Parts: sequence; structure tokens; C-alpha cells
Amino acid sequence: MFGTQQPQQDPEVATLKESVRHNEKGIDRVERRVDSLDKDLKAFRSEVESRFKQLESGFQTRLIIGVAVIVIANAVIKFLP
Repeated sequence: MFGTQQPQQDPEVATLKESVRHNEKGIDRVERRVDSLDKDLKAFRSEVESRFKQLESGFQTRLIIGVAVIVIANAVIKFLP
């Protein structure tokens, strides 16, 4: 019969255990939120990089066209009477 009875806990110990349990739940919630924000940040970075590459590609295309126009214009001017 001695093994079936549980010793009574000190109220301070019970309060501390409850506080620890509450804090652990809070930590779990924060960790889940951080993971979610990390995923959002990675998606945002990917989108920004993709748009920057598109923008950069557009500038390169315009630069090539601009240089080609200048070269053609110089050739035309050179061969005009």
C-alpha cells in the first residue's frame, strides 16, 4: 500500500511546474511562428531575386538594342553622301 499513495507536492513546486509547462507552450508557439516567418522570408527573397533578374534582363536587352541602334546609325551616317 505504500507504493499506491502519491506524496503531496509542495504548492510552490506545483506552481513552478505549471509555470514551466506554460512557458514551454509559449516557446513552442514562438518557434512555430519563427518557422512560419522564416518560410515567408525565403519566399519573399526568392520573389525579389526573380523580379530583379527579370528587370536586369530587361536592362541588358535595352542596352544591346541601344548599342545596335547607335552602331547602325553611325554606319548609315558614314555612308551618306
